[in-house]
Amino acid sequence: MTEPLHEAARAGELARMALLLGVLLLVGEAMVPGFGALGVAGLACLVLAALLVFAPGFVLAYPWATAAALVALVVAGLLLVGRLFAADRRRPARTGLEGMVGERGVARSVLDPSGTVLVRGEIWRAHASVRIEEGAALRVVAVDGLELKVEPAEPQGERP
Repeated sequence: MTEPLHEAARAGELARMALLLGVLLLVGEAMVPGFGALGVAGLACLVLAALLVFAPGFVLAYPWATAAALVALVVAGLLLVGRLFAADRRRPARTGLEGMVGERGVARSVLDPSGTVLVRGEIWRAHASVRIEEGAALRVVAVDGLELKVEPAEPQGERP
């Protein structure tokens, strides 16, 4: 027959390992694109760790107030990270064709009404409703296929 103290020590070791594995899996879920398998496994490990903490004869190494404060801190951190992710998803696109509108550029040739422009370090065909001289600052107002619709921009200290 095994001693209760020995059983409690084994339960404590298993709880610590399950807790560590659960945290690592949740961090992995945040880092790796996927459909949530790592997150589900991480939550399962955390539940297992919580069950092992309440194994018969297990003595909690920390006071309950400390454990509750730690849980509250982790939950607050997860809520903060979730809120930051949600705010990022609501922001307008900054890449691709949708992100081109509003960008500043420079005319590489005279636009009368068409020519070439440099926007984001890329050369584009562009169309303007007014004549724009070579080297003049401009702003993208629309994207039509692979052609930009541009207008003259107010002078700003630096060129893109």
